[in-house]
Parts: sequence; structure tokens; C-alpha cells
Amino acid sequence: MPKTNRTPRIILALVLFFLIVLPLFTSGVDLLVDWLWFKQEGFRVIFRTILVTQIELSGLVGVGFMIVTALNLLIARGLAHRHGYRVNGEVIEFSALDRFGKAFRWVIWAGVLLIGYVVGQWGMSHWLEYLMAKHPQTLGQQDPLFGIDLGFYLFRLPFNWFLYYLALAAVIVCLLSAVFLYLVEGGVWVTPRGPKVMGAARAHLMALAALLFVVFAYRVRLAMYGLLYSPRGLIYGAGYADVHATLPVLWAELFLCLLTAVAFAAGAMWGRVRPALYSVGLLVAVAVLGGSIYPEIVQRFIVAPMKLTGNAPTSPMPSNSPARRMRWIVSRSASSPPSKT
Repeated sequence: MPKTNRTPRIILALVLFFLIVLPLFTSGVDLLVDWLWFKQEGFRVIFRTILVTQIELSGLVGVGFMIVTALNLLIARGLAHRHGYRVNGEVIEFSALDRFGKAFRWVIWAGVLLIGYVVGQWGMSHWLEYLMAKHPQTLGQQDPLFGIDLGFYLFRLPFNWFLYYLALAAVIVCLLSAVFLYLVEGGVWVTPRGPKVMGAARAHLMALAALLFVVFAYRVRLAMYGLLYSPRGLIYGAGYADVHATLPVLWAELFLCLLTAVAFAAGAMWGRVRPALYSVGLLVAVAVLGGSIYPEIVQRFIVAPMKLTGNAPTSPMPSNSPARRMRWIVSRSASSPPSKT
């Protein structure tokens, strides 16, 4: 019994050690050396700006991530009516969860703190994208496909991709942690015929699934902007297959992602799962057939024959450098819209 009571304290001590003590020894020396070098070269303002930005972004991302996941766990715990597992009919007993239920709860919360810290450190590495998105500039020229100022692609789009990955990680962690908490607290039972889910727990998990597909819809929207960097043709840019095949498919995927999110949200309220599963199947079919096969068919049987007639663009392909690709887009949009072939 005393050993069980000491387990949460040991877990908390280990988490604090890995979050606070260990980073001071590993990165504190490097930070001091960088500060001395920047001070000697007269670049203290640059060092201070980078350091403050990293701390600010790490705090916002890490603390925000932990708050979201903690609220999700509190909701799951409130919805879980059962505590522990008992042999009842066809329910399979998990004696380890019964015996160490309190320790498992501490493991869940410690895992949230640890993952939040890791996410905060990951967010810190994106300080440059954060600064550019915080202080965007306009270039006065619009791209030929969406009519958006080219400054958006340089200053805001990279940070938007970061926000997508952050939201995706948050929703996935919320889903997995909620399932694990329901297994510990009650709400999800494993039977020989398969898992059984309580109504409230099913509604919670389906609501999280709806958020997941909203995040997928955001990813599809960002992928549309990536067509301006498409390497499918002879030159970088949105070619005929990208505009007439890939872009319509992406719009269809965006609509289906939102439709699937609505289906999961409706299933959370009314307890029906099949419409959401049908929407997921349709989305996967469109993504596989329309996202990969259809654009390649257009490229090979429509665009490729046009190259033989001399209608293909002859501009040299820029290098893989993002700066050179963006300069090429600016020059092309300043003169005339790029060829769609």
C-alpha cells in the first residue's frame, strides 16, 4: 500500500527532472556561449529578439497544447461513469487497471505534461516562421492562380503549415488520451465480440473525429497554395494538369472533409456512426483516384502530346531553392500568366 502511494510522486519527480533540470544542463552552456559571441560582435539585439521569440512561441505552443489536452481529459473523466473494471457478463477484466488505476491516471497526466513540453520545444524551432507571419510584408504583385499577394507565400504560408501540424498533433493526442482514460476510468469496455463504448464516450470521440476532419480540410486548403510550386511540368508552377485536374479534386476533397466532419458531429448528437463511415470511404476513394491517378492521366494523355507539337513551355526550370522559385513566380506574374501546359 505505501508503495502504491509513492508511485505518483516518483512519476512527478521524473517528469520535473526531464522538463526542468535536464534541459538546464544540456542547453544552458550553449545558450551562454551564444550570448557571449553575439555580445562580442555587437549583435545583442538580434540575439535578444531570437531568444524572446523562441520563449514566447514555446510558451504559447506548449502551454496552449497542455491546456487543450487537459480540458479534453477533464471532459472525458467527467463523462466516464464507471471506475475500474468488474467481471459482468461478457466484459473482459483488466486486473492491472483495477490494481494500479490511480497510477495509470498519473501516467496519463504526466504524459500530457511531457508531450506538451516536447511540442513546446518543437514550436521553438519555428521562431523564424513565427516572426515572418507576425510582421508580414506585401510585394504588390498577385499570383496568377488565386490572385493573392505574393507576400502571403513568403511570410504567412510557412507558419500556416506549422499551425496545421500543431492542430493535427493536438487532436490526435486528445483522441488517444481520451480513449486511454476511458479504458482506465470506464466508458470503453473490451468484450470477446469487440469493444463496447458508452454513449457519452462515443459522442465525445466522434466530436474529436469531427475536429480531426476539419483539420484535414485546412490541410487541403493549404495544399492548393502549394500548386504554385508544382514540379510536375517542365517548369515550377501550376501547369495544365494542376489547374484542370488537381485543383478541382482538391476542392472536392475539401468539401468531403467538411461533410465528413458534419457527419461525425451529427453522429455525436444522434448516435449514428454509419453515415460518417460512408463519408470517410468516399473521401479516401476521391483522394486515391482523383489525387494521384486522374492528374497523371491528364498529364500523360493531354499535356505530354502537346509537347510534341511545340506548345509546351520552354522556360528553364528553377533550382530547388525556395528563394529562386519565388523570384521566378514574381517575374512570371509581372510579365504574363504562366502557361497552363
